[in-house]
Amino acid sequence: MNERLQFRRLLRSFSYRFLDNELLSAEGDARQTMVHTLALIGALGVTLSLMYFYKYEFSEVPFSPAFRAVLAWSDREFLISLSMAVTGIIAVVLWDALFPDRRDCLTLSLLPVRSRTIFAAKLVSVLLMFLVVTAALNGPTSLFFPWIVLGDRASPGLLVRSMAAHVVALYAASAFVFFTMLALQGLLIGLLRFRQYKWISTWVQLAALVTFLSVFFFTPNIAQPERLADPAHHFATHIFPAFWFLGLYQELLGSGQPVVHELAGMARAAIAISGVLALAAYSLAYRRYVRKTIEEAEALAGTRRSGWTGAPRLLDRLLWMKPAERAVFHFAARTLARNRKHRLMLAIYGGLGLAYVFQSLGWLIHKGHTPRAQTFDISISAAPLILSFFILLGMRVLFTIPVEIEGNWIFRLTENGRPAEYLAAARKLMIAVGIAPLALGTFPIYGLLWGWSAAVRHLVLVLLILLVVVEFLVREFQKAPFTCSFLPGKANLKAKFGWYAVLFLVLAFAIGTVENVLVRTPAQYWKGVLALSLVLAYRAWRRHQWEGRLAGLMYEERANLVVSLDLGLSR
Repeated sequence: MNERLQFRRLLRSFSYRFLDNELLSAEGDARQTMVHTLALIGALGVTLSLMYFYKYEFSEVPFSPAFRAVLAWSDREFLISLSMAVTGIIAVVLWDALFPDRRDCLTLSLLPVRSRTIFAAKLVSVLLMFLVVTAALNGPTSLFFPWIVLGDRASPGLLVRSMAAHVVALYAASAFVFFTMLALQGLLIGLLRFRQYKWISTWVQLAALVTFLSVFFFTPNIAQPERLADPAHHFATHIFPAFWFLGLYQELLGSGQPVVHELAGMARAAIAISGVLALAAYSLAYRRYVRKTIEEAEALAGTRRSGWTGAPRLLDRLLWMKPAERAVFHFAARTLARNRKHRLMLAIYGGLGLAYVFQSLGWLIHKGHTPRAQTFDISISAAPLILSFFILLGMRVLFTIPVEIEGNWIFRLTENGRPAEYLAAARKLMIAVGIAPLALGTFPIYGLLWGWSAAVRHLVLVLLILLVVVEFLVREFQKAPFTCSFLPGKANLKAKFGWYAVLFLVLAFAIGTVENVLVRTPAQYWKGVLALSLVLAYRAWRRHQWEGRLAGLMYEERANLVVSLDLGLSR
């Protein structure tokens, strides 16, 4: 086989495997997974285009051309910030896929394929994935947003120039984020020991995820010509990269303001520096990464003990009275803490919750409100509910994904015929990780803001609501965490993501509103507490009845492997 054909086949394999994720594709088909994932990303761009069309064309008072031109500055900054945030989140999710995994290193090293061919195919697949994802996200707005903003002034020449400026600015902003993440990963591989890199990279991913979300939601609303030129905003315009690429956008459109040229120069310097660093760091780190991967077995969390180390003996026996329950709890807690992929997935769920919270807090800050002035505001009081909801949902999904499926033999041999003990350990772990830290950690903050009496009432309601959520999440859950096989695509998130999003938004607003009303109105408070307690008691009773009928835990997912085609012949 010639080198060119080897390159094409390796490129095809590397490209499809970026999104070869069993949570997304019900059939496990990498091509189908990629198409559907890109379609979901592209749907965001279509939605934004429709939103801007409604904003500019269906306003109560028609926008003048001058007003459209000024209004478009903030919309361009939003699109740039969104593109940067989405690119950063995707780079975090695909962090491990940017370099060959252990299977690739071990397999390809035995084949008659040159190292330079493998390196070239992997590097091109990484760049190709960036281009495809960025095109899916920004393609719809690149076509429609310039035309929407120009309106009746949309001459062919001006429209082409606006589209070109839009594409260059948004692609450059996304490339800056992607190259920065690639350079960061390459530097970590080059500077750290391999086991140190494996241990610290998960925390770097989490920090990067929080950073991207924080920068997106806390970027100040100063994207207007006069505000960008205001000396009072000099620090903000130079510290937030979105303003650099907004300057590049406006310069390409022909703006002659000095602040625009200054910001555009910063954007060009940023993309050049990040691109050179990314290419150099990736090239230098690639060979070392492949060599160390072949030499060493992949370390899940380093040689150190990490995560849950066990409660004191007395507390341990009080909270987990039965030996089987105690053993399963510590097994699941340590597995969750030590497995870097599970930690990352849980961090992503937590990051989604942070995104929702940051959006609400960012709205308050942009409006000039303070937490004390907004007593019992949903944006503040619902924060522990939202974050805990996402963490609990993430834990429930992760419990079904095994770490080492061959290791479940110990559970098969020692199961004592009382599956309720094993299932109780899973619920208590969800409470210990997903509820207690946030509910108790925010209690002093609410006490200082609202007074301790209101904070106690808020804490009781939060705990009751979240305990009810746990009961519904573990409904008919019949597994010890991380011990059961998982059918590819069983979650089928690409089909259910929209429903999950709508359901969460409705529940988050409804629960937050009800909770604020109850806390504000003492006369209704005890009625709400009683109602939630009855719901919790009913769900616990139903669960107890169901667990009593269980014959044992589930260790193998069952699939319907025979499908009837109904091809009966008629006479």
